[in-house]
This record gives sequence, structure tokens and C-alpha cells, in this order.
Amino acid sequence: MKIWIDLRLTAMDSFYSEFLKILVETLINLDTSWEYIIYSNNKLDLSFTEKSKNIVVNEKVWSLDEQMSLKSAFDKENFGLMVFFSHEKPIFYKKNFILFVPSLLDLFFTTGSFFWKLKYNFLLNSSLKNCKKVICFEQNTQLELNERLNIKEDMIEILEPFFLTDYRYEIADTVKVDVKAKYNLKFDYFIYDWKNRANSNLSKLLKALIALKNKWVHVNLLLLSEETNSDIELREEVISYNVQDRVFFIWEVNKSEEMYYYKQSIWVVYPSIYDSFPFRLSKAIKYDIPIIAANITPIKRFIWDKVIGFNPLSATDLLSAMENFLENRKEVSYEDVRNKFTKERSAERLKELIYDNMYDVK
Repeated sequence: MKIWIDLRLTAMDSFYSEFLKILVETLINLDTSWEYIIYSNNKLDLSFTEKSKNIVVNEKVWSLDEQMSLKSAFDKENFGLMVFFSHEKPIFYKKNFILFVPSLLDLFFTTGSFFWKLKYNFLLNSSLKNCKKVICFEQNTQLELNERLNIKEDMIEILEPFFLTDYRYEIADTVKVDVKAKYNLKFDYFIYDWKNRANSNLSKLLKALIALKNKWVHVNLLLLSEETNSDIELREEVISYNVQDRVFFIWEVNKSEEMYYYKQSIWVVYPSIYDSFPFRLSKAIKYDIPIIAANITPIKRFIWDKVIGFNPLSATDLLSAMENFLENRKEVSYEDVRNKFTKERSAERLKELIYDNMYDVK
């Protein structure tokens, strides 16, 4: 059995691209009798079987030349089912394929230019129109695909992902990092580890933080994302709320030191008003750190009984959640979450979806 997989997205540094690497590597090793042709923008450091190979194409799809070049590369060997993990596929590619749509975040909350939005919508709709099946991560995205983009219910399947809790780097066990001493923090701290996008809801977080400060409740906030830390507007907003003495912009955390930042924190906050599978909570789940999270659908679906929830539209509700935690600090374990949402489970589901759609050609 021969399967073609487009892994060009793994050239990006993101939770989703890391998820894809682990998912495909696990899939490849589930059944060594299957043959996989993996396309990528660079050579992949994955465990391949003898029957699988990695073809470097190094192409995008934003120009007509790139579209044709990539289609030509796919056409050289592909005579069966292709798996695309993104809508960014050649629009002229008409062979049998299944398409992953992990989220419609960019449809609802994009900050790109008008031209970027036009291209995004065109490529997304073109891919949805021609695919055999659409794969998403949870029921909310499934509903959005059906109601907003008119994709029939029987065209949509769900594959539940896993949290990224595997170590892929060495832990710095020779010298323990004291985070509070390193940054001269006066108080215990909590972490926000993501970008500042329209759905991130950081304004509510800052409002809750200033309310804590005004009540003489002392905590620090560490912003760990490099993109967030280079956000001038966010820095200005921090100053406008008068919490610059409580918020610390951390430019870079060495991967080998990451554990210390998390294990010395009192909680991780997740105020997002929109998301699909909450990959960004993987580190908190890896290190068993308490989570204060917005009560959006994916949180309720995957880890609701493990988090302290709040209404993401209310800074007051977030403030209450933080105060409640500070008054009743408890340790937490996500072992059952890690055991339920595994890479093997997701890979078995992908294998099932591939097998079900291999022979019923459109």
C-alpha cells in the first residue's frame, strides 16, 4: 500500500508542525508494510522505514510558477491518495486527496492584508471543493465547516490530536535555573506562552492583573513568546495599564531550560476566545502545572475537569479565577490526559481514515 504525504508545513516552527512530525513518524512505524512518500521543504529528521522516502520539494503555492512547479513534483510519483495537512496545495492538483483543516482561526481573526485574505480564502475554498474528505480536530471546527463554508457533514471526519509532551531535546540537569533570581522577580509568577493575536484576549488578562495589583495581591506575569515580546503595541498597552512592574517580556527560553520556567511558575494562563485543539497547553500538561483557562469549546472537550475556568469575555471572572487559585493552591496531575490523548491513538485514527478513502476514488 502506497501513500503520499505533504509535510511542507514542518519547515515552520509551531506546535502544529511539531505535532505533524510526531504523527507521521508514528504512522509510518505502525505498519511497516505500507510505503510512504513524504514531501517536505527540507530533509526531515524522522525515523523512516525501508519502504518510505523523503522527497524535498522546497516549494510554496503563492505564485503561479510555484503552483505549477509543486504540482509537477507531486505528479511525478503520485498515482494514489495524498494527505495534505494544509489548504496550501496546488489549485490544479485534482487527484485523490484528504485535507486537514485544524482550525479556521485565520478565517475569523486574521490580521493579514486584503490581498493575503483573498489568497487565503481562495486556496481554502479551492482545496475544500476538490478534496475527498476534510479532517478537523474537534466538533466546533466541524460545525463551522458545515455552517460557514457549506461542507456537507458526511464530508467531515474528526481526528483528535495529542498534547506535545515528548522530549525532543536534552534537559539542562547540570545547572538548575532559578527563574526568579535570573530576572529579579519580587513575586511568584505565572506564564503566558503564545502570540498576541486578535483571539488571544490579552487585554482582559492585563485588566485582571491591574485589578490584582490594586488589591495588593502580588504576582508577576512572564510572557515567553518571542513574537509577543517584539509586539510594540502590547508593550504600550502594558504601560497604559500601569503593570510594567508586573509584566516581564522574556525574549528567549533555551529549550533545555524550559522545564525550570514552568515548574517554578504557579500557573499557566490561557485566555483565548477562540481556538481548536489547545496545543499551546502542552508544556503545562507536560510539567503538571495548574491551568487557568477560558471556557471555550476545545477546553471543555479535552481538559475541562482539570482547569480553573472563566468567561473569556469578563476580566472580572478571570480575576476571580486567579484569586480563587491563590487562596486555594493545589497541585495537579495530567497523567490521565497524557494517557488518553496519545500519538499512537491519533496515528491509528489517521491510518483508518487513509484506508477508508484509498479505493473509493472521486
